[in-house]
Amino acid sequence: MTSAVTMPTLFGDERDSVIAKLNQLQALWGYGKAFYSINAQPINFTLENPFCRFKTIGYSCLPSAKDSDGFVSLDLKHKEDYVKQNQTQLVDSIHKILGSQTTLSVCVESVRSLPGDKSEVIIFVVERQSNGASRRILATELYAVFSQDNLKKQLEALGVENMVAKTALNESQLKQFLDNPPLGVDLILWEQAKKDNPDPK
Repeated sequence: MTSAVTMPTLFGDERDSVIAKLNQLQALWGYGKAFYSINAQPINFTLENPFCRFKTIGYSCLPSAKDSDGFVSLDLKHKEDYVKQNQTQLVDSIHKILGSQTTLSVCVESVRSLPGDKSEVIIFVVERQSNGASRRILATELYAVFSQDNLKKQLEALGVENMVAKTALNESQLKQFLDNPPLGVDLILWEQAKKDNPDPK
């Protein structure tokens, strides 16, 4: 990797110094292929390379949904308008996928548009018991059911491309995330980013 950014030997003249500068730039931004020798394959630069300098850390709000809310996000390859017009059929189809049990009700929490003419539907399932009480199926439980191969294929036939259980991180998961900097991010930079967090909780 060092020879790719300091002294590539492709042409044997001043063009090699231009290639070296291009390779240095690619190494700094952490993306690209560095050609350095006629006899060797190019090196792929990623954000994890030691020369990468353009790094930034962004902050986002932690999800507030709890596992007990039962929210599962389904990314559909249909436009938002189409999904809203056919919401009843979607709910009925998901109910059939769950075995058409009379004790289960599929509910839509929200529908929103995603880039690329796609949409996200957040659903939850309510289970009614014989004594009249009802409970929401846990998000992780519902996600596990939908992840079974046969049910997953049926969801894909409805246009589902991706699904996620909408749950907040528990304390141990959050601690593990904060204690381990992402690949390519220096520990000192990560510690400073944690101190600069506008909402340290």
